[in-house]
Amino acid sequence: EGGGGAAAGATVGHDRDEAHVGGALAAAPDGSGYAIAKAGEYVMELTRPPKSVLGVDFELLESGLVVLEVIGGLIGQWNADHPELCVSPLDRCVEVNGLGGSGRQLADEIKRSRKVQMKFLRASPDVAATATAEHFDDGAAFVVTLRKEPGVGLGLNTTAEKEGDNFVLRIGAIWEGVVRKWNKANPQKEICLGDCIVQVNGVAHSSDSACYNAIQQSIGDLDLLIRRERPKVASSGLALSATPPDVSDGEKQRLMDLVLADVDHGEEVVYGGTFAELASGVEDVPIENVALQNLLAQCTWLSEEDLSVEMIKAAPDLRMSLPGALAFVRRHAAPDEPATLEFMQNSMGGEWADAPKCRAGLPQLLKQVLGESPAEAWWDRVADAAFRDVSPASVGRLDMARWLDTYRRGIRIVRLIRYMNL
Repeated sequence: EGGGGAAAGATVGHDRDEAHVGGALAAAPDGSGYAIAKAGEYVMELTRPPKSVLGVDFELLESGLVVLEVIGGLIGQWNADHPELCVSPLDRCVEVNGLGGSGRQLADEIKRSRKVQMKFLRASPDVAATATAEHFDDGAAFVVTLRKEPGVGLGLNTTAEKEGDNFVLRIGAIWEGVVRKWNKANPQKEICLGDCIVQVNGVAHSSDSACYNAIQQSIGDLDLLIRRERPKVASSGLALSATPPDVSDGEKQRLMDLVLADVDHGEEVVYGGTFAELASGVEDVPIENVALQNLLAQCTWLSEEDLSVEMIKAAPDLRMSLPGALAFVRRHAAPDEPATLEFMQNSMGGEWADAPKCRAGLPQLLKQVLGESPAEAWWDRVADAAFRDVSPASVGRLDMARWLDTYRRGIRIVRLIRYMNL
């Protein structure tokens, strides 16, 4: 919670046994009785009287609650009483009352508890200094240094927005690539959905193409100045918006629903974002482009040798556009042989197969081809989506062509969900 100072009569739990680090109270060399915080970690405990406020603005991330600002209240008082355990901007709360979880889960635990024990990870000095020094009107900024890897994309989908004389790139999606690797290795400086890339290698750019080109043409380390806008805060003081690097469970569910509803559009957005990144502003790219080959390898069933042959067949001029790449992914999503055999068994060798029987067998067929093993209910949802245009109850039967289209759609749905790490 946050927003405003503590209510009258509010108290802060700060007896000596309430300030400790790493779950154990260590003897302090100054005789104060407080633990000396081990590097990067500290624990605080508060008692929340009725109508009191925590006095902190948090940002909700999948990996916890990040402190944006301390604005008084109980934590403001805690900081005054415990300077050696001061809660500071960009510190991250990772446990509440011994429970870990997403930022939303931790926020809910805070709201329902009178006594609150919060475990924080301290922001590294360089991050904290950058966040303090680099403030914008609507948030704070920090610098990340990404190491580009041959054949591996950044894994970002961005939209250029003009601000004053320059352009920024707002991050709309994050998938497998350099950025996701960075986020996993650097949770204190993770790049989130909704963040803006303000500078590339220390330079702001006056056109959207210059922004993209600066990123694409950079060799070696890539320094990005990231601006994080302040999220809207509810009356309770807990941030409403969530900008996780690996999307929250609720956002994953929303994205999966969109993929299930329209896999064609999902492919255009997700694969199109990757293609736009590797194409660097041009309409088509050489088929020897390693990043393009990696994308197609992830989204098809082809072996490395077969991939090269089929790419040449699909692009005799040795260049591939986004429509060509999407057509390639859809054409080579999976081998037809398993589905053909399934149809022959269901049709008893005839031209038509029983549609409900085909629907019932599709989940097992998809698992057989893709080697995936989530819960049965998950596969049933995919099968229902694949059969959405077939309406087995009314059609009653399928011919081979209709069945293969349905099977391929199911495969494409699973591949896209896997690519998006849902």
